[in-house]
Amino acid sequence: MPFASTTRDRVMGALELPVTVYYVQRVQDALNHAEVHGGEDAVSRIEGYLDKHEAQESALDQGASSAGLIKADVLEWAPGGQTQGYKSGMARTRRQIANALLLSSLVRGNGVRLVR
Repeated sequence: MPFASTTRDRVMGALELPVTVYYVQRVQDALNHAEVHGGEDAVSRIEGYLDKHEAQESALDQGASSAGLIKADVLEWAPGGQTQGYKSGMARTRRQIANALLLSSLVRGNGVRLVR
């Protein structure tokens, strides 16, 4: 089972990589390497990580938009309190994607962060 044609774009988005020839080629090379040397197991695992990341991103968007004030007599705000769990889960999934494609050094080494 080869990677879908949109997988490269999904990886670029999940890892928040800039769209330049360099990064596009590195991600495509990593996907080709994973497909050739990892086989169907690697393809399925990486696709699963991407699906998980997209689900987490959707949950984050829904959680942030559905937050509301529940107690008005004392206002206490915790920075990032509503969405911190989603963000840490997404960071973990980004690391899994980068590690599965051997792109950890690429993501960390060029000023691109794995965490929002």
